[in-house]
Amino acid sequence: MIVIKNNCLCFFPLPVRGKRFVFIENAEKAIKLNPKYSIIHYNLGLAYLERGNHFSHSVHEKAFNYNIAIEKLKNMLEIFPEHIRAYEFLGICYVEFSKINNKQENVSLAIQYLKEGFEKGADNLLLVDLYLNQDKLDDALYILEILYERNKDVVHEFYKDGNLKPQYKVLENEVRFKKLLSK
Repeated sequence: MIVIKNNCLCFFPLPVRGKRFVFIENAEKAIKLNPKYSIIHYNLGLAYLERGNHFSHSVHEKAFNYNIAIEKLKNMLEIFPEHIRAYEFLGICYVEFSKINNKQENVSLAIQYLKEGFEKGADNLLLVDLYLNQDKLDDALYILEILYERNKDVVHEFYKDGNLKPQYKVLENEVRFKKLLSK
């Protein structure tokens, strides 16, 4: 929530789900007062992403919300380019956008932003999934190997109920993947 007191902008963490419409309205006002306040751009991006995912009833409405989410997250990165999570959520926005318009360029942009976040230290298996969907096994394995170096518990993410998740079955016979699982 954003409160303006004595011409001072005060920011409070994003409210619970369902109250984001009030947040969006107030945050848009706050950005007009201080366009360089990066965290508001970031939280607006998340709010519009959630609005697109959960509260939009048409493809047009989803696209509208994803476009605004992308714009807000890019604004965040212009102000604060080291914000790792902004890269991740930008990637997620482009993935969601690609689901409604089936454009490969959105998948490419998702990979670009997820990779930038990954290179800055983000741990996100969505990048692996996108590489696997494009049959880029070497790229997927490379990311998995680095993720494993960063966090050994990442191998637990490959399984559900003791079975290898379907999206990773394609890696089952890969020597590099077997090495990761055996460590």
